[in-house]
Parts: sequence; C-alpha cells; structure tokens
Amino acid sequence: MSGADQAGTGTDAGTDAGTGTGTGTGTGTSTGIGTSTGIDTSTGTGLAGADTGLAGTADDGGSATLPVDREVDARGLNCPLPLLRAKKALATMDSGQCLRVLATDPNAVADFAAFCAHTGHTLLARTADGGTYRLVLRKA
Repeated sequence: MSGADQAGTGTDAGTDAGTGTGTGTGTGTSTGIGTSTGIDTSTGTGLAGADTGLAGTADDGGSATLPVDREVDARGLNCPLPLLRAKKALATMDSGQCLRVLATDPNAVADFAAFCAHTGHTLLARTADGGTYRLVLRKA
C-alpha cells in the first residue's frame, strides 16, 4: 500500500486546558509518510474529558466583562453545531478580535479547548451559569 492508502493511528499530545490531566489515543488516516492525525477520545478531567472546574461558577475572572467583537448564541444546539457556528463567525473576523459563544452543550468546554489548541486561537475565558456556558475566544 502507498503512504496515502495506509491506515494510521495517532496519539493526541495536546495541552490540557483544564485543571486535571487528560490523555488519549485515537485513530485517523495517514496523511503522508509516517504521519497520522488522531482524534482524542479519552475521558476524565482534562482536555477531552468533562471540565469539572465549571460547576456553576466562573473559573476565569468573568467572561461577561471581557470586551467582545461578536457573539454567537448556540444555546440549545448540540455538538458539533456550536463549534461550526463559531468557526463560521471567526472566518469573518480579523486577527485579535474576540468572539463570545453561548452554549448549553456540556461538551462545548472541552470541544472549544481542543479547537483552540488545534487552530491557534486563544480560549480567554470559560464560565458556566445555570447550564449556559460562556466561552470567549481570541482569533489567531
């Protein structure tokens, strides 16, 4: 089989944006010679697990007070829609501008942490209040 046809496995070595630890392995498709992409499917208290630091209280100093250039209301939407709506909004924004995302999907915190680690955007704030997660991203 050629390098483009080989199935590969990868290990996600992303950074832990939460306060716990997280590791994971994933499978992906080979994208050249000896490289593969992986999707973190681990569980626990880390990047891919549930972030337990958001149990109804702010963990970042208050995302409601950060100045933002645009807001996406993704409340009531489940994965991957909050991320896709944010990605679409970020595409129209300039580097350095900030986007606030409102989401009710409990996986949104881990999804956006992984998204930012992968794309180079900065996750500035994460808060939870009454089942609504407020995330503030700065475009790379």
